[in-house]
Amino acid sequence: MQRAHVIANRFTARQKKYKGVRNAFTNEEWQKLLDTYAVEFNLSSDTDIAFARRTISKMIFPMCAECHEEVLSEPFYLPSFLKQLRLHFEGKTRIDKMIVLSEILKLGLKEYNKQRRAS
Repeated sequence: MQRAHVIANRFTARQKKYKGVRNAFTNEEWQKLLDTYAVEFNLSSDTDIAFARRTISKMIFPMCAECHEEVLSEPFYLPSFLKQLRLHFEGKTRIDKMIVLSEILKLGLKEYNKQRRAS
């Protein structure tokens, strides 16, 4: 079992490793994340950014190594999916692209669960 972070270290800057963290979220990106998903993190959109950063950065879930490293960290995407995704990414900021992908995954999982229950 491994500990899977909700948000990758390269965005949270929680752990200083690999010769420093690259591309850490800005305060504006943290706020956008809170505005969109505060409830998912058991926070409110008016939570102090520093507190939200510490809280969310500590969120982990136990997962087997294969799920964590090989599937979640390095997924493959079908060409048909990427063609459509590109359209949703056009003109978006980095955090907006991440939110779009999270919403697609959330909706896809909801539909997947619905289909599984039906079969």
